[in-house]
Amino acid sequence: MLKVLFPVVLSGLVVTAFGCAAPVDEAGVDESALGGLAAPSGADGDVVAVVETSAGTRARFILGEGNELGVELVYRTGLADPALDAARDRQRTGGFIGYYEALAGRTAPATLREAVRVASLAAREETTSVDSEVESDLSLVAPSSPSAAAIPGNFCDIDAWAHNSGAPFTRCWPNMNSTTKLKKKVDHLGCRIDAIQGPISIRYKYKTASGWHTPTSIANMPAGWTFEWNGAYQYAKRWRECHVFANAGNKVHHLRAGGHENLGALPFNPSGVDYP
Repeated sequence: MLKVLFPVVLSGLVVTAFGCAAPVDEAGVDESALGGLAAPSGADGDVVAVVETSAGTRARFILGEGNELGVELVYRTGLADPALDAARDRQRTGGFIGYYEALAGRTAPATLREAVRVASLAAREETTSVDSEVESDLSLVAPSSPSAAAIPGNFCDIDAWAHNSGAPFTRCWPNMNSTTKLKKKVDHLGCRIDAIQGPISIRYKYKTASGWHTPTSIANMPAGWTFEWNGAYQYAKRWRECHVFANAGNKVHHLRAGGHENLGALPFNPSGVDYP
């Protein structure tokens, strides 16, 4: 059975069943089924739609400052989820609307449709703050780390796809044990972080003229869980960052990512990142 959780909009603030500790929605779904990961920590985006599949995958569609739209996934590492597989396939032709409808099995809510609309209106070159190009904003890459365990041969076969794009990129850093970070000024960024050991804390950030924003942040994700962030189509070049920002005890994790430095300025140009 698929569980679809509907957001409620109050005075411009989007509230869901995941906004407080251990809530239960109208269908009697206890968020503890998600291992205590349902409540975001330190995030400032508005949740415009939420789906939890029968396999236990939670998808939260989040709209942030500057019309930055993305989907956050949290799920058990390696657990098969046919609904999620179908949604990933549908995204290539239907964008985030198709993604939601394949995942939920119903029409996308108006809140998500409006978020998709405004995200597609973002300007390619926006005015940024005066500190947007200082040294602290330079692209950062993960340090080298010895492999702690064997990984499959196709582990790094990451597919950063888009209908019309330039300069696609991928990153593959298995068996890291630090506060791993990827930070690039790009049109699109997606990342996946697997907690081989835990707990680790993860966030996605981006920068607009008003400063840095964090639409999603997961505190203390335990071993055996996976986090993904994938940005919706938006041709706005911004500093974007995926970061394991807290890692007490140097817990081992994998970080894989991809995206595009340039997306074509088209009315409809879905993009995404697929992992083996």
